[in-house]
Amino acid sequence: MTGKKTQAERPRLRAGQWVFDCLIAGLIGIICFASTLGGPATVLEAMNILLIVAALVIRRVFPRWSLGLAWLSAVTQIFSVGDVSFAQIGTVIVVYSVVAYGKNWEMWAAAISVVVGSIIGSVRLAMGESMLDPIFSGSNTLVQAIIYLIIILVLLGVAWLLGLVTRSIRRFRAVEAQRENARMEAERSREIAALQYEKAELARDVHDVIGHSLAVIIAQSDAVRFLPESDIEGIKRGVAIIADTARTSLADVRGVLNRIGESESSADADRAVSSRAPTDPGIDDIPDLIERIRLTGAHLRQEETGVRVRLDVTQELVVYRVLQEMLTNALKHGDRGGEIRVLRAWTHDSLVITVDNAVSSGSIAPGQVAAPGNGTVGMRSRLADVGGTLTLRAPVTTMLPTFSATAQIPYYPHYPVNGS
Repeated sequence: MTGKKTQAERPRLRAGQWVFDCLIAGLIGIICFASTLGGPATVLEAMNILLIVAALVIRRVFPRWSLGLAWLSAVTQIFSVGDVSFAQIGTVIVVYSVVAYGKNWEMWAAAISVVVGSIIGSVRLAMGESMLDPIFSGSNTLVQAIIYLIIILVLLGVAWLLGLVTRSIRRFRAVEAQRENARMEAERSREIAALQYEKAELARDVHDVIGHSLAVIIAQSDAVRFLPESDIEGIKRGVAIIADTARTSLADVRGVLNRIGESESSADADRAVSSRAPTDPGIDDIPDLIERIRLTGAHLRQEETGVRVRLDVTQELVVYRVLQEMLTNALKHGDRGGEIRVLRAWTHDSLVITVDNAVSSGSIAPGQVAAPGNGTVGMRSRLADVGGTLTLRAPVTTMLPTFSATAQIPYYPHYPVNGS
């Protein structure tokens, strides 16, 4: 514990607590006035009582001033000829309150006050008038002082210890409240992170779906435009492909949007990564993707090597979306008359997907990769979610220039699809 006490730690009393403190102070004041010996209270006795009453009123809000007023009350009692022993009840309550609600230095000031006050009070009671005098009749002054010292030390010491217990309980509750606030803040941060992740994932999915569909539609439209008017079947086939691509794109977008309503707002980012809709595309849908690219008129050659490994749904979706974006970029930026080569290599620890496509001479300077766009950023983000990487390689010569994109998706062993 440090000696510094923040404003938040100082108790703020409710109206009912103020009323309670004032009632306690008033009750003790009335008892003290009623117990004064020899008739009406003298000026010093009245000051003594009023000071302890004031100390009781402010004991929880201003502990240091309450302790100061209690000392002033004790000083007036030293010079008073009457007996106001009941005022010590107020002093006991003040000591308890200073320890329970005061700063650290105020707590230790109260401890010193207990010792010093007990000594002074015992001497004052032994030498002056007290309602306990009949009990100690016949005893000498020293014996009375020692007995009074023990009594006062016990009363004030117990009050100090009870205040320490209350102080510890209050500190414990404050720490627990801070922990709860920290937990709630962390929970809110996780919810915000989950929502932000879902937003980014939605943007990536919409970009991939619409970008791919538009690339296919544009490529097919260009192909249809150059067909001879007499090739009615070719025109119909091209228009059918465009319509089918548009319908597939619309269904994919609807599937993406449906996931928003299905996701729980309390999910954190990690659960958002692993929770996928059962209708999301995967490796089994890659042949349809390849076929749609071929129907645009692109010269596409694919190869798969190694033993296929069973991936989880998250990895399968990443494989599909990344390959979809690679092929979309090949259609958009590649040479229409060139070849697109797709290689899926299943290694001992990862799936490596490479897409090579011819580019027009002069469209990309040798060794230079264009600034990454939304598609590239989205691929890197998807791959990072599963521990994968993306490598882009620009053409090294202007003779038959080829752009290459390689994605690596690590997996953990190793269950072949056939179960062997």
